[in-house]
Amino acid sequence: MEQSQQPYWVGLDWSDAHHQVVIVDAQGTRTDGFRVKNTPEGYTELIARLRAMDGIGGVALETSRHVVVYALVEAGFTVYPVNPKLSAAWRNGWTVAGAKSDDRDAWVLAAGVCHHHTRLQPWVADDPSTAELKTRCETEMDLIAQRTAAVNQLQSLLKEYYMEALAWFVEWTSPAAWDFVAAFPTPQVLASAPAYKLQRFFTRRHMGLPAARQARIADRTRALNWPCPRDRAAALGVRAQYLVARLRLLETQVTQSGKHIAALFSTCPDAALFLSLPGVGPKLAPRLASAIGTDRERFRSAASLQQLSGVAPVTKQSGQHCLVHQRRACQKPFRNTMHQFAMCSLRRSVWARLFYRHLRAKRMSHARALRHLASKWMKIIYRTWQERTRYDELRYIDQLIRRGSPIADQLSLWKTRQENA
Repeated sequence: MEQSQQPYWVGLDWSDAHHQVVIVDAQGTRTDGFRVKNTPEGYTELIARLRAMDGIGGVALETSRHVVVYALVEAGFTVYPVNPKLSAAWRNGWTVAGAKSDDRDAWVLAAGVCHHHTRLQPWVADDPSTAELKTRCETEMDLIAQRTAAVNQLQSLLKEYYMEALAWFVEWTSPAAWDFVAAFPTPQVLASAPAYKLQRFFTRRHMGLPAARQARIADRTRALNWPCPRDRAAALGVRAQYLVARLRLLETQVTQSGKHIAALFSTCPDAALFLSLPGVGPKLAPRLASAIGTDRERFRSAASLQQLSGVAPVTKQSGQHCLVHQRRACQKPFRNTMHQFAMCSLRRSVWARLFYRHLRAKRMSHARALRHLASKWMKIIYRTWQERTRYDELRYIDQLIRRGSPIADQLSLWKTRQENA
């Protein structure tokens, strides 16, 4: 290849105000460097200057979601998102002094992508429907996390001034528990409330009045025994009602988000495939579908998905020392989804339940056993996804028996019982 045909490589250090750009040639020698503003005019200048070069092999930067990524991809450039830990390792290879600047960081990225682009994965945009579904699912997970945090705050607050209220409900993610705090925000309000009002509160929510609840209603004045001054309890009651109002809003947003996700997922070509997985349900199926996408060429093997989702461990070996630990460099929402799916599959999948028990019998922790199970599931999901077929529990159990799985004997016994039933 002639020198003029060899590609140039670009490193871009982004920020809210401006982006520093450094260009190197095929040998990693710096040829140009400039700065553009983080404005529409700055992006126009950036694209024009890159197009003026005689062939750009790729652009490296430490993000995959900034608007600059979409601008570069839309302009036809190949973008390589680089993990900040990896770019930091490249920078440390340049100097031991720890010198750092925007220009140096962009230069490190440019040289790094020049020498290591064959080992990097270029950024590939999801199709519009998958991208929207993924954003919706991430929004829903964020709303649920906020709701969980607000529930924890409410429980912590009640422990401070209103311990009796916590005993009335087991599940505090239930709107009925929030309604109770809104209707009876302080121990004084609860103690002075007529019994019929409390009875009506529960009957209107179809919660019933068992003997234990009737006894609690009759003994409602015990709420006053908690050692908290009346004026402080009144002030904290107001704060509790603020949290209840926030929880109600979050619950509404979660419900609306779920409806939008269900509508989008119904148009997904792989919807039936993901819904066939045991225990996945209407919540986890869209999250799995959005995390994996529809591009069958995107992942070369199941191992790529295992690493992306964090279910594949990391092994560090040196001499006679070997350490295996949890993978933390992964997509956290994807990892959480696989963890939840593995746990839900224990109720609906025979082999998953037996495999989990087998791991626990080997003194493996609950979390580690779920990661191992999730890793198994990822291989299955990848295979069914590639073949565009639904999951078949009985077929997979037969395969495990034929291959001599550690749980093959238990599966054979289960299968015999099913046939004789």
